[in-house]
Order: sequence, then structure tokens, then C-alpha cells
Amino acid sequence: MTKTILVVEDELTLQELVSYQLKKEGYHVLMAGNGPDALDLVKNEEQPDLILLDVMLPNMDGFQIAGSLRDNQATARIPIIFLTARSTIKDKLTGFDSGAVDYMTKPFKISELKARIKAHLNLVDTAQEQGRAKLDHEMAQAADIQQRLMPQVLPSIPGLELFARCQPAQQVGGDFFDVTARPDKELVFSQADVSGKGLPAALLMSSVLTALWAGANSRSTPGEILQKLNRDFYQRLTDMGKLVTAFTGIYHTETRQITYTNAGHSAIVYCPAGKHPVLLEADGPPLGTLPELLSKQQQLTLNPGDLLLIASDGLTEAEAGDGAMFGYDRLLHSVKQLADRPAEKIGQTLYQQVTDFATGYTQFDDQTLLILKGVA
Repeated sequence: MTKTILVVEDELTLQELVSYQLKKEGYHVLMAGNGPDALDLVKNEEQPDLILLDVMLPNMDGFQIAGSLRDNQATARIPIIFLTARSTIKDKLTGFDSGAVDYMTKPFKISELKARIKAHLNLVDTAQEQGRAKLDHEMAQAADIQQRLMPQVLPSIPGLELFARCQPAQQVGGDFFDVTARPDKELVFSQADVSGKGLPAALLMSSVLTALWAGANSRSTPGEILQKLNRDFYQRLTDMGKLVTAFTGIYHTETRQITYTNAGHSAIVYCPAGKHPVLLEADGPPLGTLPELLSKQQQLTLNPGDLLLIASDGLTEAEAGDGAMFGYDRLLHSVKQLADRPAEKIGQTLYQQVTDFATGYTQFDDQTLLILKGVA
């Protein structure tokens, strides 16, 4: 990648000489003859990778320019090499105090100038690579922690098969699921999707998941769990401009009944054994939309062969290269074709179908799937 160097020099002959020599080395060169023009270039043009700066300039001296750049967070890290006739120890100390990384006095050898420029640019590249490596390492750790917040082993519940997976579009994301077996052998399960992507959504996801854990381990109903979640988070979600779609259900082992509440989450597919799958529409908006939850509690039965599938919109909105989406029709068709298989096989096959449909096209939304299937 071509490096950009800003030369700030009011002596036209020297400006042209330095510019010519640097262009021969493959650098992109910007030029300014005074302080205000130099600061305007840094502000309005592409930010240079390094600045060669004279001290004795009209309007502002080089020390003032360097100080102004240092005091601006956006430009504070641009390396500055002073290139000046002022050669006293006091001048050099003032130069370094103002933020310079090097100080060369005139007359100078162009070969030495090129060597110093190359050395300082290499130092910047090394620091950036180390910073990126550190960030990548920290993000990988964050992704690992986020995955570990979700169940690593699904509970064993009589009369039920389970499948669950969360596949973030980035290293970390805003989708999550939880499956908790209560002491009375009721199963509390949730899936949610925090609006937005990346680290901000992941941080909010952790807070919401913690609140859901508390609800799952209480005697609360799904409606009570999401109502409390909405009340506790409404103001924070509003302040941050975020929403959370959420689905929470309880499977009652003795009756095979599922009680659930759906706050704006999709897609939810119910497929009774031997019948066509149907979408269960959300009857209320996402959490954070209104101070009170509008979604009501619903019920369904999960007899042997019946299937309940909870998917985040990253699956139905998975895009192919031509812009087409996987969509609800394909999802329903797939569920119909796979419904007689074990929950694990259904989940794995659906993920593969979505991957094949996208044909390698980069996805920008997390994909989370939770399947409950009734068995004898």
C-alpha cells in the first residue's frame, strides 16, 4: 500500500527536490508552504502516514504545528520528522517536546532522509500489526467467552430431543440462546437477538442473558420473564437506540405442553407430526419498543413427532450472491422435508442448506437455531 508523506516547507526549491526524491521511492507526496495550509491538508485530505516539517515557516512555526497535531486525537500518532536549519540543543529538545519522532538539520543527505523515513514508517507498521494482533486475540477471547455463556451441553429431558447452535456473523454478535432445566424437570428455553452487530451488541447480549438466567431459575412464567426484562431494560435500550427480539418458552414434561411468549422474534415454526409446518407469528413488538410488554402467553402441545423450531432472522435473511434471501418459504419447505428426522440431524441439515444457498457469500447477520422435537 502506497504511503503518503506531507512535506511542509516554504522554500520552493527544497520542497520540489524532496518531493521529487520521495516520489521516485514510490511515496505519494502532499505539499504545503505554511502551517494553516498544512493543518487544512491533514484535516481535509487523506491523512498522511508521515510529516516532514520545517521549523521556520510563515504564520505558524513548526513547533506550533506539531503541538497542534499532537493535541488532536485524530492526528496525534502521525510521526513527524523536523527538517530544519535550526540546530541548537534547545531547538532539538523543543522539537521532541512538541511531538516529533526525529530531528534532522539542514543541509542533509537525501539518502539519510530516505533511510530515516523508511525506518519510522516500518516502526508504525510494526506497532499497527502488533495492535491488530492484540485486538484479534482479544476479540477471539471475547468470542470464546460469549459462546461459553450459552449452554455447552443441552439437558436431557424425558420425551424431548434438543438441538441448539449460535453462529455469529462476526467474531462476537448479538444472538444468543439459553436452555435451563428446572428442578421440577420443566425446561425453560429462550432465544433473543439484540439489534446491531459486533462488540456493542455482544456486550448488551451478556446483560440480557444474565437477566434471562435469573428468570429461568425462578418460578416465573414466560410472560413474566419477558415483562420484567422489558421493564428493567426499556430505558437503557431506548437510550442506546437498541431493540431485543425475544422468545421464551417452558416445556412441561408431564403434560407435554409448551407455554411461550414471543416479543417480536422470528421465525418460529411449529410442525405437528405428519402435517404441514406453520409459522407462529409474534403478537407483540420487540423489547425496548414500549414500556410494557404487549405479547401474550400462548400454548401448544409437543407430542411425539411434533416439532418446534425457533430461528433468528439471520437464517431466513441469509443472502445469496444475487441478493436473494433464503426466506420463509424455503425454511418451511425444508422443515417439511426434514421433520421426521432427529432434532440434531434437522438442525445440522438446515445450517448446511443455508450455507449452500449463500454459496460462499459473506453473511452480515448472526444465525441461531433452537429445535425441540417430541419423542416417545
